[in-house]
Parts: sequence; structure tokens; C-alpha cells
Amino acid sequence: MEHLPSERSRLLIGKPQSPSKESSVKFTSMVKKVSYGGLVTFGILGTVAILNKTGITKGKGALKKFFLPSDFLPEAVQGFLRSERDPIYESTASASLGSDYDLNNNVFPGQKVDIPWAFFENTKWHDAPFFRYDGESVEKGHITQEELTEEKQRQGDPKKTMPVLKTAGVDSAQVVVTAHATSMKEIGWVLYDSAKNQGLEMVISGVDTPFHGFADKVIGLKAALHAINGNPIVVVADASDVFLQCSAAEFQERFTQADADLVFGGETQLWPEISDYFSREAEKAVKNKGSQTLLKVGQSTPYNPINPGDIPNGWPNAGGWMARKEALLEYISSTENRMAKFATEEWPGEWGYQCKPDGATDADWNGKYAGLRGFDDQLCLNAYAMGKWRTGDTRHKLDADGSILFSTNGCPLSDTAMDKKNKVYYKYTGKAPCLWHMNNPIAKIRLKEFASAYPNHFLTPEGNAAMAATPDEHPGHRPASSLGKKEKEFNLHHAASHAQ
Repeated sequence: MEHLPSERSRLLIGKPQSPSKESSVKFTSMVKKVSYGGLVTFGILGTVAILNKTGITKGKGALKKFFLPSDFLPEAVQGFLRSERDPIYESTASASLGSDYDLNNNVFPGQKVDIPWAFFENTKWHDAPFFRYDGESVEKGHITQEELTEEKQRQGDPKKTMPVLKTAGVDSAQVVVTAHATSMKEIGWVLYDSAKNQGLEMVISGVDTPFHGFADKVIGLKAALHAINGNPIVVVADASDVFLQCSAAEFQERFTQADADLVFGGETQLWPEISDYFSREAEKAVKNKGSQTLLKVGQSTPYNPINPGDIPNGWPNAGGWMARKEALLEYISSTENRMAKFATEEWPGEWGYQCKPDGATDADWNGKYAGLRGFDDQLCLNAYAMGKWRTGDTRHKLDADGSILFSTNGCPLSDTAMDKKNKVYYKYTGKAPCLWHMNNPIAKIRLKEFASAYPNHFLTPEGNAAMAATPDEHPGHRPASSLGKKEKEFNLHHAASHAQ
């Protein structure tokens, strides 16, 4: 298994250019520097985060005084450890973004940031399907059709980027919602509208890109986290089937009450199913102990559950989870270390990376787990959780009753009600979750039903109307064919053209 450095341990060399007055930020100068070998890699994972948490990197020359000779690094490097001097974090970059959200005309205000392939070059993502040379590379002039050989199609295209959309207040927000959405007007609008209804800031990755599989979501999350300044609470959600009903202050209060480093939203099923997990009683005991500490968080008013103390959702779900940014970066690093390839390719050119289940031996990996082909972000999340619980970690908690994050598992509308504090709650647990994830086909069908039953609660008035107009078989999905000619594919306030 190859071990590649995590992005957290990298320093970008070169003084950033001042961002354009327009809201689109390109990293052209940075890419050029990276392409000439302008990367310094630390051998210790997490060094960057540790230095920032301790405050050692603050102040001129602080890095050199800490552990480097005074002439070891160029002066320009000193400010690049997650500081305000990072091109992503320039204070002027988020200016003049506006707030003229217009769902009817597909205007989704935000700053467009393109995270370059060079950012992922020395990681296992460098040749993931998202970045590989393909027809798009030919179309955009990155390569000719003749040069697009089978061998070339296994390689990463250095000119590709992961786009990130940031709403105006992200860099000063205490709570940020993030998701991966390939189209705002067709699917990403659901979470965007729900977040807007609660006054929440968002970072959405992947807009206007093809979907290649679940690896895209983790690549997008990595990009999104590095586009966020500071260390806010970050709520990771699915884009097309999640409703929100809490403000930033409410999310923050509940996360504080949870007293956790990371909170996993739960669901009833373990998926993908790793049979060994069911028999690991010690880990399950740690998991359940953590869940029990959340019983007083998010209670409805009045609190009168049908099943008091019930914790029905026993396994982590990747459609809704939360932590502070640095904790999520630690998750990304852990996942990258966990990712491995099988001994044989299933088909020529297969990318092949998958997350090893926690505790899996090499024999297990190439034996009973050899069928786990195709990267799965939820497999990674569950492996990470089990690894924490195996060590007795009680700071990574499963929200098993919807204290903050709730996968509905298809619960009927009749199992919910509105409490005296204007919060929708689940009758069986008596909890009023901040995040409602319609996590399976039965649940997704009920998006329209929930929006209609609680008008202008989960969505804005425009969002409610848009939801009502979506097909019954695919609620929340706005087909391009149903939109008027004047409605644009993607509209950013003050957006700049994408010069390659």
C-alpha cells in the first residue's frame, strides 16, 4: 500500500496575487509555482493543524523561531499555514458577493473558487476519476483527441480543478454547511434554499462538474474545507434530500451540549454491511455510551416521546454529520491513510482505491472484502468511527435519536409534529433535529409531503413552490427541460469567465 502525504502537511510557496475585484478567484500563479516544484512537504501528518492550534504560526517569523533555521524557508512561506495570507483566505476575496438569491432564475450568490489539481497532486486523489484526462480535457483544449490514449486516461489532468462555491459570510461564520452538488438548479438548490431559510452560510463543491462516483464527495469536502477560514463548526450534508430547521446559533448550542469532537448522524442500517462490526461488542458499547449522553439534547417542547430513551439509528450515515473544520481535516487525513488498492484490478484502468474496514488484515482485504469495489464514502466514515470506538474514544459520538442530525428512514409524516417552539419533531424519540435527512428511496419520496405539511419552515416560499413543482417520483429534482429559456444553468453574482 502506498503512503502519500496528506494535504494538511503541505506548504504552498509563493506570494499570492491580489484577488480580482470579481468574485471568481483563480489560482493561476499558484499552479505555475507548484508546477515548477514549488512544494515543501513535511513528513509529520497534522503539523500544520497543530501549529495553528497552538498559535505558534501567528506573528512574523514565528514559524522560523519554532523549529526551523532562520534561512531555511523563504519569507513568503511563513504566512501559508492556514493563515489569512493563504489565497483562499484573502479577506478581500469575499467582498461584494451580494445576497440577491433568486431561485426562480437560478441565481445562487457566492464566490467561485477553483481548487487546482496541484492541490491534490501528491495525494491518492491525483488520478481519481474526477481528475482524469477525458473528453472534457479534449473539449477544453488540455489535450488533443489523438493524445487521449488509454494510458493517458488513467492519469490526472493538471489543468482540472474542483470548483467551490462560497456564500458571502463563510469566512466569518461560526457554522458552515457544506455539500457536493454537480448542479445547483437541479439538485443543489434544496440544501441551498433550506440553509438560506435559516440564515446559514454554505460551501458547495462540484458545481457544473460530472459525477464520477462517491470519491468526488470526499475530494469536494477536502476542497471545501480548505476554502473555509478559521475553525468553524462544519455541517456536512447531502445536497438534494436534506432539510434544515436550525439557525447557526442553534446548531452551535447543540454541538456544544453534545460535548463531542465529531457527531455522526445515524441511520438504522450499516451500509455497506461489514459483518464483523456486528460482533464487536466493546466498540458498540462505547458507541452506545456516547449516544446516551445526547439524550437531553434537542428535546421537543413539551417532551413526551412514545419511546423514551430510544436510540434507533445505530450506524453512521454520510448524509449528515458535523465537527469543527480541523477535526474534519483529521478525518480526511485518516481516510487517505486508510485507502488501499486490492491485489488485482477488476478491469484495466480501474482507479481501485477503497477504504479498508477497521481491523481488516491484508488477508481479509484481498479475501472476504475483495468484493467491496467502487469507492464508498460511507464505508470510510463507518471505518473511521469504528477505529475511534475501538480505542475507547468517547469524543466521536453517534447521534442515534436525532438530537441534532436525523436520518428519517422513511418515517411517515404522521410520526412528526410541530412543537411549541416551532420545531418539527419525531414523535417516537421526542427529538426536534436540526437536520432532517431523507436517506432512502421511501424517505426521498416524502420530500414534497414534508415541505407541503410545514410550509415555509424547511424551505423559503420560493423553495416550497419549486418543491411542489418537481416530479412526484423524484421530489427535489428540477429537470433542466422544465426550466424556462431565460433561466441560466448556473449564475453567480459578479461571476467571472473561466479562462483556462
